[in-house]
Parts: sequence; C-alpha cells; structure tokens
Amino acid sequence: KNLSLMFPKQRHAEKLKRTFPKSSDHQSMPFGKIFANESTAEVRARNAKNAENAKKNIYRHTNGRGTYAHKLDKMDKEDPSRKHGRVDSWKKGHERRDGTILASAQTHYEQVEASNKRRKEASAGGEGSVMEVDFDNDELSEVFGPNKGSRTRGISSNKSKKQLQRTGIAKALLQQASSSSIRVEGEMNEMKSSLSNVIGVLKDVLKVVKTMEHQLLNNRGLTRN
Repeated sequence: KNLSLMFPKQRHAEKLKRTFPKSSDHQSMPFGKIFANESTAEVRARNAKNAENAKKNIYRHTNGRGTYAHKLDKMDKEDPSRKHGRVDSWKKGHERRDGTILASAQTHYEQVEASNKRRKEASAGGEGSVMEVDFDNDELSEVFGPNKGSRTRGISSNKSKKQLQRTGIAKALLQQASSSSIRVEGEMNEMKSSLSNVIGVLKDVLKVVKTMEHQLLNNRGLTRN
C-alpha cells in the first residue's frame, strides 16, 4: 500500500510543502526540533518564573495586556479636567466593564475608597488623588504598605518608586519650564500689542502736528501778502 494513505498527517504536510515551498524556517522545521526548542533550559526557566509570578498575583485585574500606565493616560484623555493618579488606575484596573468590582479585590478596594474619603474630608473636599512624586503617603500605601522591589502598585510592575520619582520630578520641571515659556510669550505678545497701539497713537499725533504746521505756514504767507 501507498504509505501516504496510511499516514494522512504526513500526506497533508507534504502537500503543504509542495503548495508553499518558500515557507518560513519555523513552519518547515521538524516537529521534534520545535519541541526541543520549547523545552530548553531558558524556556523552562521563563515558564517557571511566569508560573511563580501568577501564584503571587492574588489580586486579579481587568487590564488585560495593557498596563496601569496606559490606563492612567487613557483616563487623563477621557477626562482632562483633572489629573489622575495611581489610586485611580488601581481602582479602575479592578473594576469590570459594568462597574462591578472583582471579588478578589473587593475588601481592599473598599479600604482604598474609605482612605480616599478620609483624605478628602481632611483636605476640605479635595479633587481626588493626585499624581505625586512621593508614593509613601497615599491610599494604596496606607492599605497595602510601602512598595517593594522594582514595582510600584497602580503604575508599573517593573519600575521602582525611585525611578518614577525621578520621572515625576523631570515631568514637573518640564511642565514648569513650559508654563514659564508660555507666560513669557504671553507677556511679550501683550508688550507688542501695547507698542503697536502706542505707535498708532504717535502716528496720529504726527499727522495732526504736520497739519497744524502746514496751516501755520499758510497763515504766515497770507500775512506777508
């Protein structure tokens, strides 16, 4: 018997090779070699690390493949009237689309909200959490304690508090410089406008003076005659 009839998978593979002779190396690689690559020490170590991190992550979130930083940026664009902080992104990252809270985060979510309410009352009704350079004194640090290692809750899983502080300071300085530049530019425009008005007035005065001078010369001519 024809061996291709006995092994339909092999027959299908041969047909694909004939149809797509210039397939990628990965597609044309023998299955055994693919499995060997997937079972290397590096891949096994990465998979083990991912599994260990998954066990530590007892608080599920709704960010999907996105990050808290992306969520912060999106919230600022959707509501530019206020600056959102990591407390806002953490809360949003534990809410479903319908607004309900994930069961695994329910208790801490309520604690964060209670802390936020106390802080608003203490600050005479502030506008909510603000993106501050210091992350040691906000609702999340009160509920969960200080950030550890190279992660900052509600913002990034691979950036430490110090890194974000430096970034925050740099952004603040850039904003300050930009604000100063805009203010100076505005003052310069006002000065230009004022000078333009003064020049216009001076031109009008000069016209009047020339007219009076012309009339005076005419009067002198008439007197001599």
